[in-house]
Amino acid sequence: MDGAIAEFAKTHLELVENERNYEIEQSQALISGLVPTHLQRLGFALVGLRVTNTRTGLGGKTLLTLEAAVMSDPLPPTSLRSGDIVGLCAPGGHKPSKQAADKPDSQKSTQLSGVVTLVSESKIVVAVGGDDGEIPEEWHERCTVKKLANDTTYKRIIFALKDLTAIRQRPALHTVLFSDVAPRFADDTVIADDGDTGFYDQSLNESQKAAVRLAVSAHDIALIHGPPGTGKTHTIVEVVRQLAARDQRILVCGPSNVSVDNLVERLGRIRGLPIVRLGHPARILPAAVAHSLDSQTKYSDAGDLARDIRKELDDTLAKVQKCKRSAERRVLYEQVRELRKEYRVREAKVVDHTIGGARVVLATLSGAASRDL
Repeated sequence: MDGAIAEFAKTHLELVENERNYEIEQSQALISGLVPTHLQRLGFALVGLRVTNTRTGLGGKTLLTLEAAVMSDPLPPTSLRSGDIVGLCAPGGHKPSKQAADKPDSQKSTQLSGVVTLVSESKIVVAVGGDDGEIPEEWHERCTVKKLANDTTYKRIIFALKDLTAIRQRPALHTVLFSDVAPRFADDTVIADDGDTGFYDQSLNESQKAAVRLAVSAHDIALIHGPPGTGKTHTIVEVVRQLAARDQRILVCGPSNVSVDNLVERLGRIRGLPIVRLGHPARILPAAVAHSLDSQTKYSDAGDLARDIRKELDDTLAKVQKCKRSAERRVLYEQVRELRKEYRVREAKVVDHTIGGARVVLATLSGAASRDL
């Protein structure tokens, strides 16, 4: 079996890396071959923006609000959307900032990378990750945002394939997936058609009920197939409820954010079923945001643990934006770095509490590989 797994991983690693490299090369060729103003006309960039606000987001990320150079002017038409990976750079697109020019070569950077969290007619909000929240002074008055290739999913797939080959003690599921061993099912799973031990959704037809019984009785894997409109989502909701009633915790994954949020909406209506939706807030539909990890860590009672330091961090970032002296800015940014470290420690405890207290955790297939889990 190990040979079959190694061959599977090797083949797919090569294919995934080829696809990833091609997408990155295409993106870089487009960006490097055109000036920012031309990219803006094509909808891949916004030039001449100014930073009007900075605040703290999930994970200690810095949320930058950027608007047109002239106050109240609308942004040009753009293809940039929430969830896009973008680079923030100097007005010309390639010239390093004064701060970067003073750093060692290993620390120089001509741009910051981040994720778009909001796009409206008048502003764009970008979440800058890690400790990259120090914005060069001149960028506050004029900077450029350019769309970049998103290789996060590729990185997670590559990591998972490499991890697959490194496992020494293989779970039973691997035996089923990579050999001729048949999946196992319990013989004593009983779901009555009615009564206290029956189906929650009385509108399910016989085919859906059979699918629920199959899934609930599976030890390894169960496959439910059906064309569009045959009620697979209703069936999945029933499966989740049946498993939760058996004191099991459930990880629900879907191929896209829309498919996951559709389930979040349905499961979120069920009283007494604590759920949490993992994923970047920018990629979650408005109807599902209340169940997101970001929202729950921010507004829950457990969120009080990090709320005070988050406010202090935002207040310090506001001082940075108003500060004109480089020496004072450096001192303030050092305070931001220390506050951000403490915020991450406190927020990690809130995240653990929120995910640990959820009966159902929902994420995309890629999102299930996030550090939160």
